[in-house]
Parts: sequence; C-alpha cells; structure tokens
Amino acid sequence: MNFRHSSLGTLALAAILALTPAVWARHGADDRNAGSSSSSSSSSTQQPKSSKPLRLIGVSGNDNTGVKARVRYEEQTKRGRLIQKFDVEISGAAPGSTYNVTIKGQSVGTVTINSLGRGELELRPSPDSPNDQPIPANFPRLAAGSVVQVGDKSVTLRKR
Repeated sequence: MNFRHSSLGTLALAAILALTPAVWARHGADDRNAGSSSSSSSSSTQQPKSSKPLRLIGVSGNDNTGVKARVRYEEQTKRGRLIQKFDVEISGAAPGSTYNVTIKGQSVGTVTINSLGRGELELRPSPDSPNDQPIPANFPRLAAGSVVQVGDKSVTLRKR
C-alpha cells in the first residue's frame, strides 16, 4: 500500500511540475521574479531602455493658394537609442515647384512637387524605400507646439 501511495504522490508532483510553465505563461512570467531584480529596474538614474512613442501631427490651414502641407513626427526610445521619423506631404502645389522644410531655423530637407501637384519628404533612421532619406544625426527633438516651416507655411504640431 505504501508503494501505491508513493507512486500516486510522484505522479501528482510530476503533473504539477508539468503544468507550472503553462500557468506562469497565462498569468505573466514577470510575477515570478518580482522583487528579485529590483535594484536594476528601480534605479531613478537609469534611462528607460524603451519608451512609449510620441506621435505629433500638424496640417497647414487652407488659404487662397490651395496648397496644403501635412507634417508628422514620431519619436521613441528603443534599447536606449532615440528613434525619430519625420514626414512632410504637400498637395495642391504647382508642378516642379520646391519647398524648403525648416525647423527652428535649420533646414531639414526639400520637397519637389510632381506633375500631380504633390510631393513628400520622408526621413527615417534606416531608409527602406525609394522615397525615404536618412534622418540627419542633428535632427531636433520636437514636442507639441513645435512649428515646422514648409515653404511660407507654418505648421504647428499637436499630439495625435
């Protein structure tokens, strides 16, 4: 009889151990190590390795020229590195015209308008399409309220 009870106990223990990883996965593995690495995660002097993205957008007001400029900006810290993306889209402009894009007096690019009256500037950390250009290393950080100059149009950014 002792042999039967010890075999059942062993089987029960084996079943519990087999199910433990599934339970942790369902309830979040982070709870297992709570408090064990508090010194590395609670330090107020360390910069976060990743952050929530900041997304900003701005659109120029319609005026009598019919030209419209749309500006989008995104930044996020990933693995301790700042990642920025910046786009300008212009529509309703004269084909062949160019628009200088400046931020805080610094030129960040030029938009040339195509035969359909549209043009765009796409700045990326790692350009992966023909329209993308590398974002300059000295590209300024933007915030809600920042103003981007697209030709003679001022575009104020807001959170989206």
